[in-house]
Amino acid sequence: MTPRSQTTPAAPTRRCPAAPASTPGRVGDSMGRPDGVPKVRGEFGYSSDLWVDGMLWGATLRSPHPHTNIRSIGTTEAEAMPGVYAVLTHKDMPGRKVYGMEIPDQPVLAWERVRYQGELVAIVAADHPETARRALEKISVEYEVLDPVTDAEEAMDESAPKLHLSGNVLRRIHIRHGDVDSAAADVVVTGEYKIGMQDQAFLGPESGMAVPDGEGGVDLYISTQWLHIDQDQVAKCAPPLRPQEDLESLWEQIRASNIEFVTSDYSPCSPDMKVGDDMFRTWGGIAGCQSLMNVMLDQGRHGRGLPLDEVAALLSGNVADRFGFSGKGLLEIGADVDLTLVNLDELSTPRREDLLYRYKMSPYAGRAFTGKVVRTIVRGSTVFREGEIVPGPTGRLVKPDQRSARISPVQRKQETKAEGA
Repeated sequence: MTPRSQTTPAAPTRRCPAAPASTPGRVGDSMGRPDGVPKVRGEFGYSSDLWVDGMLWGATLRSPHPHTNIRSIGTTEAEAMPGVYAVLTHKDMPGRKVYGMEIPDQPVLAWERVRYQGELVAIVAADHPETARRALEKISVEYEVLDPVTDAEEAMDESAPKLHLSGNVLRRIHIRHGDVDSAAADVVVTGEYKIGMQDQAFLGPESGMAVPDGEGGVDLYISTQWLHIDQDQVAKCAPPLRPQEDLESLWEQIRASNIEFVTSDYSPCSPDMKVGDDMFRTWGGIAGCQSLMNVMLDQGRHGRGLPLDEVAALLSGNVADRFGFSGKGLLEIGADVDLTLVNLDELSTPRREDLLYRYKMSPYAGRAFTGKVVRTIVRGSTVFREGEIVPGPTGRLVKPDQRSARISPVQRKQETKAEGA
């Protein structure tokens, strides 16, 4: 979005009369709400009443269809209109493209597919609200209209169209409590009951204002109940930590066998704080362990065609070679039974509450990955199954034995180059 000036805008103002003062007297006295009278009179300033000189107005283009494939989105005519500063689609999202309070699975702006009537497809920013609305009419979207899925029971059928890569079932919960078949009572009532959904009817519209803070950030003025959740979701839309060209350069080094193994450590603390017999209770826990396989399957195998045997070498075999972990990283007689079972094509979206380490922070929370870890086996014992730690194993610190270290592929490549020189 192009700013109108280089100066930082002042804080927004709202036109709202002062509320009448109310002084408490005795215990039990009824207190007047400070916002009560202004709201009854229609004088209360909501977030939609915020104002900053030179601000831009936003308008959203929404799908008229409940279920479609998006073939193309044309924004050239809208961008050329006088007074239009920006037209944004999903391609302009530099970070995470989905959001959600509990499970981030809802697109900020739809791409490839629309799953409900009214889903956002594009956003326009202009110097006047009417200009923004007229610009929406200049955006061309080619839809391939599909039959909608309107019944929850039918959606769970195997023959139903899959609305998401992982299917139509968000979560399965098995409830086992008592022996229902043998239960007896004087009166047994069996039936199917359907109830309506309730939602609060707030007075103010869902709106807000974003103001550049002059230091590369944005101050948001919104009406909300969940400030920390809003901050977390908006921050995920920020650009990645590394530019895309740097990421691609790293993948090229992996393909060229110049990177020996891939690991990650999100623990900004001294080494002594990371040492312990219980890896789930040390300072950083298993931050890298839990997400690394998902990243390699999604970005390596699916994103760049990296063979599975190379993924296994980068995460296991080469590590054992480099540090001399006897019995590790091999599929042969006498080696430890260390296995990771994965569903290569299942979609997985880790949530913050799913993180199994003490400090539940991860750049991958809410990000959708193609490829899911189903089960992890260490020395023949299952330690992880379907998103949960199996009670019992706690893990232990394994120290390298350089005396038994094997020559890694990267070392072998370097020695070959040296001999050739």
